[in-house]
Amino acid sequence: MGARPRSWWQTARKHPLVIGLIVLVVGSVLIFLGYRLDWHWTGFFHKTLWDWLNLLAALAIPVVAGFGVAWFTQLQQQRDKRLEQTQHEQDQKLAVQRAETEREIAVDNQREAALQGYIDNMSELLLKEGLRKSQSEDEVRKIARVRTLTVLPRLDATRKSSTLYIFGSLAPRLHQSSQISAGTFQTSG
Repeated sequence: MGARPRSWWQTARKHPLVIGLIVLVVGSVLIFLGYRLDWHWTGFFHKTLWDWLNLLAALAIPVVAGFGVAWFTQLQQQRDKRLEQTQHEQDQKLAVQRAETEREIAVDNQREAALQGYIDNMSELLLKEGLRKSQSEDEVRKIARVRTLTVLPRLDATRKSSTLYIFGSLAPRLHQSSQISAGTFQTSG
């Protein structure tokens, strides 16, 4: 389906300058013909210059007021558009910041979950599998070392430090024999 044809008024509203010129030309032609052809019915016959100036002054006030309103409306629309654009930019910045914060929270939650899982696993090895009393070649010791080496790269500096501290205080012999220390792993996030 094609576009619906517009009425003459919808088309004319898009071109107010053309309408104004047409009204001005028609009015001028009527005035000219009223003088030249002695058309008394037009009311233009025997008008003096002073009469015309009074008429123009009376017509100028609403025209100037109309242009003033149009100019003010345009300024307001431009201001509103700038404000809307500024608000849109601020909203986008806030959305980016919110997404970044949510990402950081998610990463922090993952690190915390990894640390809690490590603590749970180590607690189980210490309490149920006898990790504290195990020898360096025992299977439980190897499992503890692998779990520690696996979890440390996923943690940030603070959690690495606390993990190594907890690991060292709970199983000092294990800590020394497996050579897991802060020197082995960089504690930067």
